[in-house]
Formats: sequence, structure tokens, C-alpha cells
Amino acid sequence: MNEDLIKQEFVRENIERDIRAIFEAQYLIATERVYTSAIYPTQVGQGRNLVREQGHGRLVRVTTGRLLSALRNPVYSVGFSGRGVVATSNIPLYIRFLDMKKHGNCGIYNRQVWGILWDNSLQTIKYGYGKEVRDRIYAGLQEAFQRMEIRTDS
Repeated sequence: MNEDLIKQEFVRENIERDIRAIFEAQYLIATERVYTSAIYPTQVGQGRNLVREQGHGRLVRVTTGRLLSALRNPVYSVGFSGRGVVATSNIPLYIRFLDMKKHGNCGIYNRQVWGILWDNSLQTIKYGYGKEVRDRIYAGLQEAFQRMEIRTDS
């Protein structure tokens, strides 16, 4: 197998895994922060209990449902283009506005996309490539030797 193909496949697998993680994180944020109503204790002056009991309540009415359906069933593709890997996805355009403080400060787009891609993907691609290739070659050789043993035993 060509060295460039091995690298591209390694990068593609890691980016695809992390894109799925991004959509899962965004879906959790949308269901926990965007479309829920807050529950507050009814008694005033509870001190620390007030903070402890605050939380998210039931889902509120969703207007179109495009955001939740786009995050629940994401449409994305990761493929090869020339000598690199290209990832594309379809998301509702207004998801970017949910990050703005005026509109909710949800951290649903920038924090998830750049956090997961920068922390997970880049670090894995940068430092995990050598180990991954060694492990794949070792597994391939073990499988080849097992096949040879089965053929010689028969």
C-alpha cells in the first residue's frame, strides 16, 4: 500500500470520527440549552440550594425542528481530494448565531467545532500517526501469518 494512501486513510478516519463527535455534542447542547426552559426554586433566599436546584426543565416548543433534525441525522461527507482530505457538512445557517451572547451564548458551534477538531483531530493526526501505522502493519502481518498457518495445516 502506498504511504500517502495510508496517511490519507488515517486522516480521513480520524476526521470522520471527530465530525460525528461534533454533531453528538451539538445535539446535546441543543436539547439541554437551546430548547429547554429553566426551572427555578419558588422560595427566595435559599442560598446554596438555589444554585444546586437550578437546572434545565422540559423541552419547549420547537418552531421548525430543522436544527434538531439536522443534528440528530447529520449529512456530512469526508473524502479524498487531490493529496488531501476534504470534509463537508450541511447544518442550519443560524446555528452560528446561537453562539452570540445576545442570542444565548450556547457554545454550540465554535466551541465544539474548533475544540474537537483542534484538540482531538489535530493531536491524533500529529502524534498518533506513527503508532497507528505500526499497529495496522502488525495486525496485517498477524492476519497474514494466521492465514498461512491455516493453509499449511489443511
